[in-house]
Amino acid sequence: APGLDVPDAPGAGPLAAGEGHAIVLSNGKTLDADTKGYIAAAQKKPDGTADPTFHVAAVGGGAVAATGYVKRNPLMGADRYATAVAVAKQFAADMPVTQFGVATGMQLADALTGGAYMANAGQPLILTDPNSLSPADVPLLGTMHNQISAISLFGGPAAIKQAVMDQIARAVGGVEK
Repeated sequence: APGLDVPDAPGAGPLAAGEGHAIVLSNGKTLDADTKGYIAAAQKKPDGTADPTFHVAAVGGGAVAATGYVKRNPLMGADRYATAVAVAKQFAADMPVTQFGVATGMQLADALTGGAYMANAGQPLILTDPNSLSPADVPLLGTMHNQISAISLFGGPAAIKQAVMDQIARAVGGVEK
């Protein structure tokens, strides 16, 4: 994930944790020598041969540009919200999703703590604008509404306004509790 554009990393955390992988950060559109070395070493089995199961999933435009050899679909969107949705879709393709975490894409603290909580729960985190549900979130929540049993919101009423909570409830066909 890009280390200079941090909002992409918190959403990547639950996916990486669920698959037992690490998150490394790019320096914008490049990888520093230590990160390249870590990736190169991770691609090998203990006996030094190539590990065919190893893959890099780049999250966010900077990381996609930095890796240059992505073996999975690049996980990026037009903005931080669409990138988080791309990660959540990959999560759903790899693992069962029964709940979502939602944090504002404007306050890093809420997304970091929410991402850690959702990683522990084995479920994805998406981001939203504090005043209006991100347009990228609506179709994702709508298509997955039959399998969602809970949505956890991270941050207080200044972080996610009541109108956004109402939009989330409508998107999944549920009621706010």
